[in-house]
Amino acid sequence: MEFYGTTVTGEARGYTWNPRTGYQQVVVYTGTPAELETLSANAISNGYSVRYVPDQQGGYGSLEVTYGAAETQDPAVPLSDEWSLIGNDLEKSIFEHPSVTSEQETWEPSEKVNFKAAIEAALRGDGTTAADLLAPLPAGSVQLADSLYDELAKGVEAYTVSQFVLRHTVVITSNSTIQPVLTNVGKVYSTAALQSAENIPGTIKFSLPDGYWLKRTPTVDQYGTDKWQITQEYWHADSYSTFLYEEAT
Repeated sequence: MEFYGTTVTGEARGYTWNPRTGYQQVVVYTGTPAELETLSANAISNGYSVRYVPDQQGGYGSLEVTYGAAETQDPAVPLSDEWSLIGNDLEKSIFEHPSVTSEQETWEPSEKVNFKAAIEAALRGDGTTAADLLAPLPAGSVQLADSLYDELAKGVEAYTVSQFVLRHTVVITSNSTIQPVLTNVGKVYSTAALQSAENIPGTIKFSLPDGYWLKRTPTVDQYGTDKWQITQEYWHADSYSTFLYEEAT
């Protein structure tokens, strides 16, 4: 087979649009197998989808290259921008249970330490009675200790709580100027401060509960050959330790 000319020709086959993936365009190139092999390798290295169709007689073949959002989308605008409110389960120490913390709300730190020591001593059976250790502690400590002792003796050391998680998911093109926002990661927002700082749209179909939100480290995943997904989460709590966490500024 003899080929005449070595210039690859391309013909655009129009656009398709998907609200999640943006525009896509298929361009069909015609040329010799060697030329199309080079073009295919370049297209694949740049993350494009390709489909090679050889000529049935061994002559000029065709190569379909699907160009995506990187060529058609404004790099400053995401392909999709979604907010969702989901649930997350986590385990907390039994000593953090509201029945314990509410009883100990007015206790001194040393009294809380001695209370826990009394429970642990009773569980070890080291000869020290919980009653002796609890004697100088505030009223109500004995009854609370009995309840905790019963649970701990059964091997219960933690309990499950369900919390709200606010998730922000953005899909961008590979040439996008949008970047994950690392400011205030690991810091806490009040609900009002979060709504203001993170520009949460007023059109979302749910109301955020009052409380505080811990900004987690964002994740970035490849979403397609020319797309990336940035996921940012905020974990809710009714209260937080000002010793362990800083307020977002």
